[in-house]
Amino acid sequence: MPNVFWRKLYSETCGKMMGPMWVSATGLRDVDKCGGLDNYVKKNPYKRTQWEGQMKRVRDEILTRQKIIDKFGKYMPREKREASQV
Repeated sequence: MPNVFWRKLYSETCGKMMGPMWVSATGLRDVDKCGGLDNYVKKNPYKRTQWEGQMKRVRDEILTRQKIIDKFGKYMPREKREASQV
């Protein structure tokens, strides 16, 4: 039996628990070494085998929100962004 767990991981960028998703013990250790899920996603390049399924959705959401934060200084839902640009 592989050393894999069904876990939720906290994202500081999104401000919520992401998942649940299957994560190996090595993956949990790597996330911890990088300083959290957000840093792990930013530091590790896209690899098809690594970023599939649930983890791909989590990665895309974190990177999208980080781009919005970099542009506007904080996260704003799409409706508020469009209203403020009018």
